[in-house]
Amino acid sequence: MKKTFFIMGMAVSLVIVLLGLLVITGAITDKPSFASDAPYSYSSGYASFGGDAYTYMSNNAQEAASAARTVASNQRDIFDLIQKASGILLMALGLLGFCHFGAMEASAEAALAAAAAPAALAPVAEAPAPEELPDI
Repeated sequence: MKKTFFIMGMAVSLVIVLLGLLVITGAITDKPSFASDAPYSYSSGYASFGGDAYTYMSNNAQEAASAARTVASNQRDIFDLIQKASGILLMALGLLGFCHFGAMEASAEAALAAAAAPAALAPVAEAPAPEELPDI
């Protein structure tokens, strides 16, 4: 019964390692969001007044769009780092669990082998010779 649980623990640990690999590669998530997918691609320039106030507002909107794109890019980098760290942590925990259950199974098998082996008989002491016996 114990051996079955050890094997099941090792199998679950391998599944956790595979899950960590999937998290690292991004195979679990939906389509990744990139800043280049944003609906704008303005080249932000210096805000200046033109013939009317609308030019100034347009330039400021371009500046805001550029800033939002930079923030989105930074957030993507942070989320990528969190994703990779989570995957590495899952893989490490899975490998640690696999080693733990493997060692437990090996020690259980060693204990079974020791219990199944016949006990060594203690050597029988020879009786002392009559001349070696003390006088009473």
